[in-house]
Amino acid sequence: MSYHNILVAINTNENLKTIVNKGVEIARHHNATLSTIHIDMKFEDFYIGELDFDFEKYDEMARSRSQSDILAKLGDLDYPITNSIICSGDLSNEIIDAIKKNNIDLLIMGHHHYSRLGQFFMSVSAPLIEAMPCDILLVKVTQ
Repeated sequence: MSYHNILVAINTNENLKTIVNKGVEIARHHNATLSTIHIDMKFEDFYIGELDFDFEKYDEMARSRSQSDILAKLGDLDYPITNSIICSGDLSNEIIDAIKKNNIDLLIMGHHHYSRLGQFFMSVSAPLIEAMPCDILLVKVTQ
């Protein structure tokens, strides 16, 4: 199978380079485009009740900070990033939307080993895999 459009789901942690380098390796092998997606959680999705707080401003600041962090960490990448998507919202929905809009045929994500409690709260892999419209590669990363 040959891949043409690869999307790498990234976070701003220390594993970013490991995951992106795996994307570069595969994209180079297939002469494919390489895009990244980073999704910030929406603060308002986790707060119930009234709060005099500008959620939009907070989301914009978070996206801007994420973009700066990602650019700093990927500045020396030796493969072109076709599209760098930074958004906020539900991780599964945002990734699936980006895949459909950009004709992605391979998604690359990092996968951590979590405790049972951590799996309950942190793992999005299973529901995302079930709804995935393309191939997915999970890259094992350390915590």
